[in-house]
Amino acid sequence: MLGIGLVKAHVLLWRIKPSVVVGFGGYPTVPPLLAATQRGVPTLIHEQNAVMGRANRLLAPRVQGIATSFAGVLDAAPKLAAKATHTGNPLRPAVIAAAAPGFVAPEADGLFRLLVFGGSQGAKIMSDIVPDAIGELDLALRSRLLLAQQAREEDLLRVRDIYARLRISAEVAPFFADLPARIAAAHLVVSRSGAGTVAELAAIGRPAILVPLPHALDQDQFANAGVLDKAGGALRLRQEEFTPARLAAEIARLASAPQKTRSNGRGRPFAKCHRRRRAARRSGGESCGTGRESVSFSLSLPLKGGGKGGLRPPFLVLRTTMRGIGFGAQRARWGFRLLRVSVTPTWSPAATCPPPCKGG
Repeated sequence: MLGIGLVKAHVLLWRIKPSVVVGFGGYPTVPPLLAATQRGVPTLIHEQNAVMGRANRLLAPRVQGIATSFAGVLDAAPKLAAKATHTGNPLRPAVIAAAAPGFVAPEADGLFRLLVFGGSQGAKIMSDIVPDAIGELDLALRSRLLLAQQAREEDLLRVRDIYARLRISAEVAPFFADLPARIAAAHLVVSRSGAGTVAELAAIGRPAILVPLPHALDQDQFANAGVLDKAGGALRLRQEEFTPARLAAEIARLASAPQKTRSNGRGRPFAKCHRRRRAARRSGGESCGTGRESVSFSLSLPLKGGGKGGLRPPFLVLRTTMRGIGFGAQRARWGFRLLRVSVTPTWSPAATCPPPCKGG
């Protein structure tokens, strides 16, 4: 199949004559990226996880540039690290908007907002464990809970019935279209640890209990969760540790000591650091961005052919920031043949602008 895909990719590249080919991981990216390297077309890959996936590992030695969501992904491979740039993971505009408000810790006897989800398709483990964990909480804490949980269609009635019997104020649905806003409103998130989820939790700055998918070939979710755990923004639990008793104990611990969700212990989010940077921006450090490190890089791509009047169409300029990826076209100048990657932090090193948040 790879051979057929490679042939088709060569035909496609010959037909559209791209100025650059960019891959974001996964096996479908292998044929076009390999074909591009064979044809001398500039190539770039982006690795969204804290550990490089198999497709990107295959392509990394062959491409001209590597972008990573997490720092240190290629520390063990100096040759690859030399052509890598830490760009962060693209974020949706809805996530940027949700990140604007700071984290407000729950009052000692006030509502405790708990959000539970398991990725785009849900996760059966959440429906099996979380309701039983809620049932193990004492009555006083259960009365404070305001819970939103994603559950698969086949689990909806069972989960809703448990919460109804426990008299829990719960919204259970197979999908939440406004997930970034719900993350921002939560005091605690319980979820898997895919690259997108971890990036959004880090940007919005909410404490989390992360349960990595246990059977992933590259253990990427385990590595992703480890980044937040190490930074103090989440607690990573292996799935075998994710029991009703353990989850109930962690929820009770955080709910009984609101300050732990804000600045102390393993549940400490990035919110404190981000608030400090937002305060610096309001006091005059406008170049600090939106409260998280935001770096960008641009690619000026080589031209093929040439000669006055024989230029290729406008070549692509890729700009990537922690806020997202944007593509734009720029008219090529004749004779320019250099691939250049430049990295420019958008935060100022001045005293009014604190350094980037740890792990973010």
